[in-house]
Amino acid sequence: MIIDAIEQVGGIYVITAEDMVKRNKSGEPALGKDGKIQVLTSHTLQPVIFLNSQL
Repeated sequence: MIIDAIEQVGGIYVITAEDMVKRNKSGEPALGKDGKIQVLTSHTLQPVIFLNSQL
């Protein structure tokens, strides 16, 4: 796995995430006419989760 390779070379890994779905006024994922969650394809100015861990 990639984590094993990172550990072997003494590296670190960084994980970032952003909620990439459209939301309705109550904060739930918005659904399209087909009933599937609508994916958000534009960039936002919302805070992005950032996790950092050294192995």
